[in-house]
Amino acid sequence: MASTTRKAESEVSHFIVRHINDRPDDLLLRCGKELEQAELKYAVVQLECRQHTRRKLSKFNAFPDFRYPTLLASEQATNQAVSEYHASLIGTGRRIYDLTAGLGIDAFTMALNGNNVTAVELESDRYGCLVWNAEVLKDDIETKGGRLTVVNHNCIDWLKERGEEKADIIYIDPARRDISSNRVFKLTDCVPDVLGNYELLSSRADGLLIKASPLLDPVQTLREIPDLASIHLVCLRGECKEVLVAAGKIFSSDDKEIIAVDLEDEADGSFRIRSEWKCTPADISRSAMIASREEITPGTFLYDPNAAVHKIRAGKKLETDFRGILQAGRDTDLFISREFYPDFPGRIFRIESVPDKRELKSLKKRKGEIMVRNYPEKPETLRKKLGITSGDDIWIIGFRAGEQGNPTLVKCSRIS
Repeated sequence: MASTTRKAESEVSHFIVRHINDRPDDLLLRCGKELEQAELKYAVVQLECRQHTRRKLSKFNAFPDFRYPTLLASEQATNQAVSEYHASLIGTGRRIYDLTAGLGIDAFTMALNGNNVTAVELESDRYGCLVWNAEVLKDDIETKGGRLTVVNHNCIDWLKERGEEKADIIYIDPARRDISSNRVFKLTDCVPDVLGNYELLSSRADGLLIKASPLLDPVQTLREIPDLASIHLVCLRGECKEVLVAAGKIFSSDDKEIIAVDLEDEADGSFRIRSEWKCTPADISRSAMIASREEITPGTFLYDPNAAVHKIRAGKKLETDFRGILQAGRDTDLFISREFYPDFPGRIFRIESVPDKRELKSLKKRKGEIMVRNYPEKPETLRKKLGITSGDDIWIIGFRAGEQGNPTLVKCSRIS
C-alpha cells in the first residue's frame, strides 16, 4: 500500500469519488493542491485501476476503500462473473486454499459465498493489498458465514510446512510466465509447476481446481492429470478466458466431461449462462458430415460456435445434439441447417444471399461486418476489396465450403 494511514486512505477515497470520470493523466497536472504529491500519484493509480475495471470488478469497486496494488494486478485479476462461476463449482461451507491469490478476487468471492479461505500470495505489494482489502470486506464476509486468512509465502513451501493438514479444495492459478518472463501456457512451464508438484497438491486436498490458459490443450491435459473429473472451457461474452481443470474425489463423476460454457456478466457481479454445451473426450476432433455447396442457400441458418466450442472441434457431437446440422466445409468450423436452434452454443446468422459479382459490387459503401473462417483472404483485405464500411447492417462471411473447400461468400443477418 502506497499510503498507510486511515486518514490518507479516506482522502484518497473521496478524491476517487470526485474524479471517477476524469482522465488520470490530467489529474496529475491540475490537482496538486487536493493531495500531497505521493498521495496524488497513488490516488491516480487507484482511479485508473477502477476505470479499467469498471465493469469487470464493479462489485468490489462499490467499496470506496477497495485498493489495487498496481494497474497490472487489475488487468490480471479474474473477472468477477468468472470468479462467481468458480465459486458455484465449489459450493459453500468448504475449507479452501487459494495458493496464488494475486489481487484476491477468487479468494474474496469464495469467502463471500460462505467458505473458509486461506489466500496465499508471495509478492509483497499484492500481499499488503490483500490484507487491506480483507479488512475492507471483513464484515460482508462474516455476514455471509465466510472467513478469510491471508498468508505471505511461497505456496509450495507453505503447503509442505503444513504437514498432513488438508483442505477440502485447493484452487491454483499458476503464473503464465517462466523465470525469464516469457509467456507460457503449458502446466509444466507455469509457476508453480502444477504437474511437477501434483502429488503434493493432491495429497493436501480432496479436490483441485486449476485455472489455466485458454491455449491449454484439453487432450493433452486429459493425459496428464490422472484423477481429472472435468475440464471447463470458460467464455465470457463469447471470448474464451480460461481452461479450468477440476480433479479429485470432490469433483469426480462417472464420466469425464468437457464443458464449454459462455457467461454473461450481470450488473450486480453475478453471471448468467448464455450457453452450456457438454461432450466427452471421445467427441474431440470428430468432424460432422460436410454440406454440399448446393445446400448453402438463402434461408439457411449459419452457426458459428463460440470460442470454447471452436477449441474442442467436436462437429460430430454438434451434429448429434442439433439434428440436421452440417459442417460448412471440410476444414471449416462453421455449421449450417435449415432448422433454427436458438440454444446453439455460439452466434447464429440467417443467410440472405450467396452474392454474385453484381450483388457484391452493389454492396460498396454499405455498412457491414466481415468474418472469415478458413478463407483465403483476411477480413481487412476483403473489406477494402468490397468497399464496405464498418457497421452491423449486414454481415459478409467468407469460408471454404463443401468437400472441395471452394471459397464462398454469403451475406447474412445476425439472429443472436
